[in-house]
Amino acid sequence: LGAFRSILIAVQDRALAALARSLGEQALRPGCVVLHTSGSLSSALLRAELPPDVAVGGAHPVYPFSGSHLPDPAGMPLAVEGEAAAVQRAEALAELLGMGSFRVDSEGKALYHAGLALLSNGAVALFASAESMLIQAGVTSAEARPLLLELLAATRRNLAEASPLDALTGPIKRGDEQVAAAHMAAVAAALP
Repeated sequence: LGAFRSILIAVQDRALAALARSLGEQALRPGCVVLHTSGSLSSALLRAELPPDVAVGGAHPVYPFSGSHLPDPAGMPLAVEGEAAAVQRAEALAELLGMGSFRVDSEGKALYHAGLALLSNGAVALFASAESMLIQAGVTSAEARPLLLELLAATRRNLAEASPLDALTGPIKRGDEQVAAAHMAAVAAALP
């Protein structure tokens, strides 16, 4: 490892501390940059384990990885944080791969990642609930999924063009309390 100018660590968060400790026991090249891909952990974890002549940082790809599919990184956002040399190396990596990059505060990594997880996993959970409701209402499974996918795509387009408040639709947007109350009653009856 002593010959490397850069090391990129891509492991599950629970394995990062042990790997950083092990890496800290190696003879690393002075000026080496060590980056990790964790979205929720900051580079402080690496700093605690690595020698001071090694720059540490984070380079988190913003993408909902859910299986073995590895997407083309071109156009994917990359969140970077850490020490100056590590941030510069992460931004250079992003440029090399055709990614966009942005900076996130090291101290805010957990909150940043919680926001991403809320949107990605929350959308999946809401989709599953909506699909179940449509099927209970008599829409076939084969019809419900494409219908909801198109609705989700249209909602994404609305969000791309307007603020979240302005992207609201239906009874919530109109302030139609009667319809909203009917929705809540129907959901309570169907999903007690």
